[in-house]
Amino acid sequence: MNHLQKRIRQLSLTSLLCLAGFSAWGHGVVPNVPQSDRDIHFPNIEGYQTLVLDLHTHSVFSDGHVWPTIRVAEAERDGLDGIAVTEHLEWQPHLLDIPHPDRNRSFEVATLAAEKLDLLIIPGIEITRSDEAGHMNAIFIQDANALVRQREADTYLPAHQFSDAAQAIAFAKAASAGAFSEAHQVEIDGVTVWAPFANKAAYITLVAYDLATTQPAADVLELANGQGAFTFWNHPKFATPQAALGTFHQGQVEAGRLHGVEIANGGRFYENALRLALKHNLTLIGTSDVHNLIDWDYQPETGGHRPVTLAFAAEKSNEAAKEALFSRRTVVWWQNTLIGRPPELTALLQASLKATNPVWKGNTLQVSVVNHSDANFQLRNLSDYSIRRHGPVIEVAPNDTTNITFQIMAGSKDLWVEFEVMNTLVAPNTFATIRFDISAPKE
Repeated sequence: MNHLQKRIRQLSLTSLLCLAGFSAWGHGVVPNVPQSDRDIHFPNIEGYQTLVLDLHTHSVFSDGHVWPTIRVAEAERDGLDGIAVTEHLEWQPHLLDIPHPDRNRSFEVATLAAEKLDLLIIPGIEITRSDEAGHMNAIFIQDANALVRQREADTYLPAHQFSDAAQAIAFAKAASAGAFSEAHQVEIDGVTVWAPFANKAAYITLVAYDLATTQPAADVLELANGQGAFTFWNHPKFATPQAALGTFHQGQVEAGRLHGVEIANGGRFYENALRLALKHNLTLIGTSDVHNLIDWDYQPETGGHRPVTLAFAAEKSNEAAKEALFSRRTVVWWQNTLIGRPPELTALLQASLKATNPVWKGNTLQVSVVNHSDANFQLRNLSDYSIRRHGPVIEVAPNDTTNITFQIMAGSKDLWVEFEVMNTLVAPNTFATIRFDISAPKE
């Protein structure tokens, strides 16, 4: 046996061992994993549990690149409290390889995978349009199939090899107008499944969108609201940095059919979305919108993290999480920045940062600031007391303690100090603050 053959045999044996070790969940149930450094943890605030949620992810059942079981396994490894696998209702680029007539299937697979975990699986979908409506998520839905209208046979894209994108787009537009009678269809158990394109040469987003918009997005939002869904606008686009809400989204907000907006999606922060959310009383949402692997996109092994929504709920349940979102009790954690309204963000800061063990010595006061969260806080002194042995910004590492020494008046015992928390936002370009009241122990 030569070296190459030995190496192949070693790799084969390793593969068999891996399969044996993971056979319990490879096609079904995800096991519990021990707590690790990559877990996303924030403390509970007074009166509420802090739920760590990712409300926008994808699998191969729409345009993601992994099975829903992997999404569940990633959420378990990241220590999340809940996840929604929100497949595109209309944009289904893998239908030629994974033809499925049931838009609830991704949720069912994820639910099965999480049956042994303390992880909330939230049913949801993504409404997909190429016009002003854009993309919107509806979560806590009851039936995804009731929200999508299948194409009639005479409006399918004909089976045709396109020579270029322009030709494909021309065919798509003609097909949308019903100009072609030749239909591309896939049958499963006698059921005709909608296929938005005929071949891999037509894997063009605009083609799929042109064929997908079979009913107005407003109608889908109304149907989703009829199921009790919470809805939010995904990765919003604005003509200018200070643009107002467009006609469509303004109308949906006023009608009570659109409840939130992503102010952070993947690697992007939308400052204007934050401004408009505060103006129109929308829930602040942050999501990964992951299509590949979380480890590829966010590199948690080097200290990165997926964007998440922190929801402050009465308990850990889908109903309580839903109530928290409708009540706008959220803070977004994106690239080590906490973004929220002052009541929720202040409560989270007060639960995360504690000033302890004050020690007076002459005209100095040393305080230990303990960080009970996974955020790496940057604090800028706003008090009247100068600080020794630190620069203008003090870093308080995650789950760690930082000692701060203040220069004070000799004999001062009861005082307060205030910091600007520079990795927070309560509005565009506006930081949150935290105040510590420090009293001498009773003699």
